[in-house]
Amino acid sequence: MPTERLSMRRIREVLRLRHQGLTERVIARTLGVSNGVVHGYVRRARLAGLTWPLPEDLDDESLELLLFPAPTAASQSDRRPSPDWAYVEKELRRRRVAPDYHVEIDGHWYSTPYRLIRELVDVRIADKTVEVFHKGQRIASHARAPNRRGHTTIADHMPSAHRRYGKWTPGGLIAAGEKIGPSTAAFFQVVIEARPHPEQGFRTCLGILSLARSYDHARVDAACRRAILIKARSVASIRSILKSGLDRAFLDETSDHQPLRHGNIRGQGYFH
Repeated sequence: MPTERLSMRRIREVLRLRHQGLTERVIARTLGVSNGVVHGYVRRARLAGLTWPLPEDLDDESLELLLFPAPTAASQSDRRPSPDWAYVEKELRRRRVAPDYHVEIDGHWYSTPYRLIRELVDVRIADKTVEVFHKGQRIASHARAPNRRGHTTIADHMPSAHRRYGKWTPGGLIAAGEKIGPSTAAFFQVVIEARPHPEQGFRTCLGILSLARSYDHARVDAACRRAILIKARSVASIRSILKSGLDRAFLDETSDHQPLRHGNIRGQGYFH
Protein backbone atom coordinates (compact mmCIF):
# COMPACT_ATOMS: atom_id res chain seq x y z
CA MET A 1 0.00 0.00 0.00
CA PRO A 2 1.38 3.45 -0.85
CA THR A 3 2.09 5.56 2.20
CA GLU A 4 0.84 8.73 0.46
CA ARG A 5 -1.64 9.50 -2.28
CA LEU A 6 -0.28 11.13 -5.42
CA SER A 7 -2.25 13.18 -7.92
CA MET A 8 -3.37 11.30 -11.03
CA ARG A 9 -0.98 13.38 -13.11
CA ARG A 10 1.98 12.24 -10.99
CA ILE A 11 0.74 8.63 -11.02
CA ARG A 12 0.76 8.75 -14.82
CA GLU A 13 4.31 10.12 -14.66
CA VAL A 14 5.38 7.19 -12.45
CA LEU A 15 4.02 4.69 -14.98
CA ARG A 16 5.57 6.55 -17.93
CA LEU A 17 9.03 6.68 -16.35
CA ARG A 18 8.85 3.02 -15.35
CA HIS A 19 8.02 2.07 -18.93
CA GLN A 20 11.06 4.05 -20.12
CA GLY A 21 13.28 1.75 -18.08
CA LEU A 22 14.01 3.87 -15.01
CA THR A 23 14.31 1.95 -11.77
CA GLU A 24 11.88 2.62 -8.94
CA ARG A 25 14.71 4.18 -6.94
CA VAL A 26 15.49 6.67 -9.73
CA ILE A 27 11.81 7.49 -10.25
CA ALA A 28 11.38 8.13 -6.54
CA ARG A 29 14.36 10.48 -6.50
CA THR A 30 13.13 12.27 -9.65
CA LEU A 31 9.63 12.86 -8.29
CA GLY A 32 10.69 13.52 -4.70
CA VAL A 33 8.75 10.64 -3.15
CA SER A 34 9.70 7.45 -1.32
CA ASN A 35 10.66 4.20 -3.02
CA GLY A 36 7.67 2.55 -1.32
CA VAL A 37 5.23 4.99 -2.92
CA VAL A 38 6.61 4.31 -6.39
CA HIS A 39 6.65 0.56 -5.82
CA GLY A 40 3.06 0.65 -4.61
CA TYR A 41 1.74 2.38 -7.71
CA VAL A 42 3.77 0.19 -10.07
CA ARG A 43 2.35 -2.87 -8.31
CA ARG A 44 -1.22 -1.59 -8.48
CA ALA A 45 -0.86 -0.89 -12.21
CA ARG A 46 0.47 -4.40 -12.78
CA LEU A 47 -2.40 -5.96 -10.82
CA ALA A 48 -4.88 -3.89 -12.84
CA GLY A 49 -3.33 -5.12 -16.08
CA LEU A 50 -2.29 -1.62 -17.12
CA THR A 51 0.52 -1.04 -19.59
CA TRP A 52 2.05 2.12 -21.04
CA PRO A 53 0.91 4.01 -22.97
CA LEU A 54 -2.42 4.06 -21.20
CA PRO A 55 -5.55 3.97 -23.39
CA GLU A 56 -6.35 7.42 -24.78
CA ASP A 57 -9.92 7.27 -23.46
CA LEU A 58 -8.85 6.38 -19.90
CA ASP A 59 -9.66 9.50 -17.86
CA ASP A 60 -8.43 10.19 -14.37
CA GLU A 61 -11.59 8.94 -12.71
CA SER A 62 -11.47 5.60 -14.53
CA LEU A 63 -7.76 5.23 -13.83
CA GLU A 64 -8.36 5.84 -10.14
CA LEU A 65 -11.07 3.16 -10.06
CA LEU A 66 -8.68 0.68 -11.67
CA LEU A 67 -5.87 1.47 -9.25
CA PHE A 68 -8.09 1.70 -6.15
CA PRO A 69 -11.02 -0.67 -6.68
CA ALA A 70 -13.71 -0.70 -4.01
CA PRO A 71 -13.29 -3.69 -1.67
CA THR A 72 -15.83 -6.48 -2.02
CA ALA A 73 -17.11 -8.88 0.59
CA ALA A 74 -15.10 -11.65 -1.02
CA SER A 75 -11.92 -9.65 -1.00
CA GLN A 76 -12.43 -8.64 2.60
CA SER A 77 -12.85 -12.28 3.66
CA ASP A 78 -9.87 -13.47 1.64
CA ARG A 79 -6.88 -13.04 3.95
CA ARG A 80 -4.33 -15.00 1.95
CA PRO A 81 -0.90 -13.33 2.07
CA SER A 82 -0.06 -11.27 -1.00
CA PRO A 83 3.01 -12.11 -3.07
CA ASP A 84 6.39 -10.69 -2.13
CA TRP A 85 6.34 -8.03 -4.85
CA ALA A 86 9.81 -6.77 -3.90
CA TYR A 87 11.15 -10.22 -4.80
CA VAL A 88 9.33 -10.73 -8.07
CA GLU A 89 9.84 -7.18 -9.31
CA LYS A 90 12.01 -7.06 -12.41
CA GLU A 91 14.28 -4.23 -13.45
CA LEU A 92 14.12 -2.84 -16.99
CA ARG A 93 17.12 -1.26 -18.68
CA ARG A 94 17.62 0.11 -22.16
CA ARG A 95 20.78 -0.85 -24.03
CA ARG A 96 22.26 -0.45 -27.51
CA VAL A 97 23.46 -3.71 -29.05
CA ALA A 98 27.26 -3.67 -29.45
CA PRO A 99 29.08 -4.46 -32.72
CA ASP A 100 29.56 -8.03 -31.49
CA TYR A 101 25.73 -8.40 -31.09
CA HIS A 102 25.88 -8.50 -27.28
CA VAL A 103 24.45 -6.19 -24.61
CA GLU A 104 26.16 -5.42 -21.30
CA ILE A 105 24.42 -6.00 -17.97
CA ASP A 106 26.40 -5.61 -14.73
CA GLY A 107 29.72 -6.23 -16.48
CA HIS A 108 28.57 -9.38 -18.29
CA TRP A 109 27.69 -9.56 -22.00
CA TYR A 110 24.59 -11.36 -23.31
CA SER A 111 23.95 -12.14 -26.99
CA THR A 112 21.10 -10.95 -29.17
CA PRO A 113 20.34 -11.90 -32.80
CA TYR A 114 23.13 -10.34 -34.84
CA ARG A 115 20.65 -8.50 -37.08
CA LEU A 116 20.05 -6.13 -34.14
CA ILE A 117 23.59 -4.71 -34.08
CA ARG A 118 23.46 -1.04 -33.00
CA GLU A 119 19.69 -1.26 -32.31
CA LEU A 120 18.16 -0.14 -29.01
CA VAL A 121 16.67 -2.96 -26.94
CA ASP A 122 15.00 -3.27 -23.54
CA VAL A 123 16.54 -5.73 -21.09
CA ARG A 124 14.40 -7.12 -18.27
CA ILE A 125 16.51 -8.39 -15.37
CA ALA A 126 15.21 -10.79 -12.75
CA ASP A 127 16.94 -12.74 -10.03
CA LYS A 128 17.83 -15.65 -12.31
CA THR A 129 17.07 -14.51 -15.87
CA VAL A 130 17.95 -11.80 -18.38
CA GLU A 131 15.38 -11.22 -21.15
CA VAL A 132 15.93 -8.97 -24.16
CA PHE A 133 13.05 -7.24 -25.98
CA HIS A 134 13.03 -5.37 -29.28
CA LYS A 135 9.96 -3.26 -30.09
CA GLY A 136 8.00 -5.15 -27.47
CA GLN A 137 8.91 -8.62 -28.72
CA ARG A 138 11.15 -10.91 -26.70
CA ILE A 139 14.12 -11.87 -28.85
CA ALA A 140 16.48 -13.47 -26.29
CA SER A 141 16.38 -15.13 -22.89
CA HIS A 142 19.45 -16.06 -20.83
CA ALA A 143 20.19 -17.49 -17.42
CA ARG A 144 21.67 -14.62 -15.42
CA ALA A 145 25.44 -15.08 -15.14
CA PRO A 146 27.14 -14.60 -11.75
CA ASN A 147 30.49 -13.59 -13.24
CA ARG A 148 31.61 -10.24 -14.67
CA ARG A 149 33.69 -9.65 -17.80
CA GLY A 150 32.35 -12.78 -19.52
CA HIS A 151 30.07 -13.61 -22.45
CA THR A 152 26.88 -15.65 -22.64
CA THR A 153 26.28 -16.43 -26.30
CA ILE A 154 23.52 -18.40 -28.03
CA ALA A 155 24.79 -20.00 -31.23
CA ASP A 156 21.65 -19.07 -33.19
CA HIS A 157 22.39 -15.40 -32.55
CA MET A 158 25.66 -15.49 -34.47
CA PRO A 159 26.01 -14.37 -38.10
CA SER A 160 26.35 -17.06 -40.73
CA ALA A 161 29.82 -18.63 -40.79
CA HIS A 162 31.03 -16.01 -38.26
CA ARG A 163 32.30 -13.89 -41.09
CA ARG A 164 30.56 -10.54 -41.18
CA TYR A 165 28.44 -8.05 -39.36
CA GLY A 166 28.26 -4.51 -40.50
CA LYS A 167 31.36 -3.63 -42.49
CA TRP A 168 33.86 -5.43 -40.24
CA THR A 169 35.61 -8.77 -40.54
CA PRO A 170 38.52 -10.07 -38.42
CA GLY A 171 40.86 -9.59 -41.36
CA GLY A 172 39.49 -6.10 -41.98
CA LEU A 173 40.13 -5.09 -38.39
CA ILE A 174 43.67 -6.46 -38.45
CA ALA A 175 44.28 -4.53 -41.67
CA ALA A 176 42.99 -1.38 -39.96
CA GLY A 177 45.38 -2.08 -37.08
CA GLU A 178 48.30 -2.33 -39.53
CA LYS A 179 47.61 1.28 -40.59
CA ILE A 180 48.44 2.30 -37.03
CA GLY A 181 51.43 0.01 -36.71
CA PRO A 182 52.62 -3.61 -36.71
CA SER A 183 52.24 -4.03 -32.95
CA THR A 184 48.64 -2.81 -33.15
CA ALA A 185 47.88 -5.42 -35.80
CA ALA A 186 49.57 -8.07 -33.64
CA PHE A 187 47.53 -6.96 -30.62
CA PHE A 188 44.30 -7.20 -32.64
CA GLN A 189 45.22 -10.74 -33.69
CA VAL A 190 45.89 -11.74 -30.08
CA VAL A 191 42.55 -10.32 -28.94
CA ILE A 192 40.58 -12.00 -31.73
CA GLU A 193 42.36 -15.32 -31.21
CA ALA A 194 41.65 -15.22 -27.46
CA ARG A 195 37.87 -15.22 -27.96
CA PRO A 196 35.72 -18.32 -28.50
CA HIS A 197 34.28 -16.49 -31.51
CA PRO A 198 36.33 -13.83 -33.35
CA GLU A 199 33.50 -11.27 -33.30
CA GLN A 200 33.64 -11.13 -29.52
CA GLY A 201 37.00 -9.36 -29.80
CA PHE A 202 35.71 -6.71 -32.19
CA ARG A 203 34.64 -4.32 -29.44
CA THR A 204 38.19 -4.16 -28.06
CA CYS A 205 39.72 -3.62 -31.50
CA LEU A 206 37.24 -0.87 -32.34
CA GLY A 207 38.05 0.78 -29.02
CA ILE A 208 41.75 0.87 -29.94
CA LEU A 209 40.89 2.41 -33.30
CA SER A 210 38.97 5.10 -31.41
CA LEU A 211 42.02 5.81 -29.22
CA ALA A 212 44.04 6.37 -32.39
CA ARG A 213 41.88 9.43 -33.07
CA SER A 214 43.11 11.01 -29.83
CA TYR A 215 46.72 9.80 -29.68
CA ASP A 216 49.57 9.72 -32.16
CA HIS A 217 49.70 6.42 -34.08
CA ALA A 218 53.26 5.77 -32.94
CA ARG A 219 52.21 6.03 -29.30
CA VAL A 220 49.20 3.74 -29.77
CA ASP A 221 51.40 1.17 -31.51
CA ALA A 222 53.97 1.40 -28.69
CA ALA A 223 51.20 0.95 -26.12
CA CYS A 224 49.98 -2.15 -27.95
CA ARG A 225 53.51 -3.55 -27.92
CA ARG A 226 53.71 -3.05 -24.16
CA ALA A 227 50.24 -4.61 -23.75
CA ILE A 228 51.36 -7.73 -25.59
CA LEU A 229 54.39 -8.00 -23.31
CA ILE A 230 52.35 -7.75 -20.09
CA LYS A 231 49.49 -9.85 -21.52
CA ALA A 232 46.94 -7.03 -21.26
CA ARG A 233 43.90 -7.50 -23.49
CA SER A 234 41.54 -4.58 -22.91
CA VAL A 235 40.95 -1.05 -24.16
CA ALA A 236 41.20 0.15 -20.56
CA SER A 237 44.73 -1.26 -20.34
CA ILE A 238 45.85 0.50 -23.52
CA ARG A 239 44.25 3.76 -22.35
CA SER A 240 46.01 3.48 -19.00
CA ILE A 241 49.38 2.87 -20.67
CA LEU A 242 48.91 5.97 -22.81
CA LYS A 243 47.70 8.19 -19.97
CA SER A 244 50.58 7.18 -17.71
CA GLY A 245 53.16 7.52 -20.50
CA LEU A 246 54.34 3.93 -20.16
CA ASP A 247 54.36 3.62 -23.94
CA ARG A 248 57.19 6.13 -24.33
CA ALA A 249 59.93 3.63 -23.50
CA PHE A 250 59.01 1.73 -26.67
CA LEU A 251 59.10 4.84 -28.87
CA ASP A 252 62.90 4.84 -28.62
CA GLU A 253 63.22 1.38 -30.15
CA THR A 254 64.63 1.17 -33.64
CA SER A 255 62.09 1.25 -36.44
CA ASP A 256 63.22 -2.11 -37.80
CA HIS A 257 62.41 -3.85 -34.50
CA GLN A 258 59.77 -6.47 -35.21
CA PRO A 259 56.54 -6.49 -33.17
CA LEU A 260 56.02 -9.27 -30.68
CA ARG A 261 54.15 -12.24 -32.08
CA HIS A 262 51.78 -14.68 -30.43
CA GLY A 263 52.55 -18.35 -30.99
CA ASN A 264 49.02 -19.28 -32.05
CA ILE A 265 48.34 -16.36 -34.38
CA ARG A 266 47.38 -17.52 -37.85
CA GLY A 267 47.54 -14.20 -39.69
CA GLN A 268 44.81 -12.02 -41.13
CA GLY A 269 44.60 -14.10 -44.30
CA TYR A 270 43.18 -16.96 -42.27
CA PHE A 271 40.05 -14.95 -41.46
CA HIS A 272 38.99 -14.13 -45.03
